[in-house]
Amino acid sequence: MEESDITYDDHETLSKLLFGKQVVAIEKTTGAAIFAEEHRRKLAEWKLGGNAGAKPSKYYYYSEGRGQYDDVLLYRLSGGITLRAHAHDGGCGCSNGCFSVEISEEDQARLIGATILSVQIEEIEQEYAVLEPGDAEYGETEPIKSTGQRWGYRPQAGSRRINGGEREDGKDEAQEQARITVFVYTDLASTQPVTGADPARIPLVTSEGGDNGYYGWGFHFSVDRTITVEEGKPNSVLEMLIRNEGTPSGQEDEEAGR
Repeated sequence: MEESDITYDDHETLSKLLFGKQVVAIEKTTGAAIFAEEHRRKLAEWKLGGNAGAKPSKYYYYSEGRGQYDDVLLYRLSGGITLRAHAHDGGCGCSNGCFSVEISEEDQARLIGATILSVQIEEIEQEYAVLEPGDAEYGETEPIKSTGQRWGYRPQAGSRRINGGEREDGKDEAQEQARITVFVYTDLASTQPVTGADPARIPLVTSEGGDNGYYGWGFHFSVDRTITVEEGKPNSVLEMLIRNEGTPSGQEDEEAGR
């Protein structure tokens, strides 16, 4: 299993990875912070190896100005692994290819301590239209002064896809804007309904974004096996050095930030 780049719609891989795992904690960081940590780890490995070979150089990550599209959600799971959900920045001056990663405080509370038994990926295309009072986004949008209408994105009827399948209405239309939600189930007796409330169906991560076909679609996951969460301790001498001492010598490395 390639664990550095798991696409959001890889239902099989996510199911194998998450089945039977308990959610221990949920945190938030950035892509820039992860890259900085990886540099520190490589630097520590280089020193433990007697400074053999070229010294790892810190390159600059293009995180400046990315805002929410540099966000990474961290799911600390039983078994000593962390699942990371990475937002995506299309890299252009517009919003094409930009997808967020979000989870509400309420859903975080429901997930902590829960055991994952099943995974479902829901993708709903969004359309830009006049919002009606019943639309979820209605109250979040300011009306146009001249008409009083509120415009925004709302779910497109019949566009729901489950686990990468076809749209509910059977149409084959190019996606431009969508809301993607990866749900997990905590009860095998659940019927996994496509609609309707189900207390055992909890959003693991929700993403909103769009693309014109050139900058990338969706977000991705990765896996980190560095920390043994249950024990609350690093699972390697290397990680101990990185987190507690900074360098194997116990001294600050003046060049670590270069």
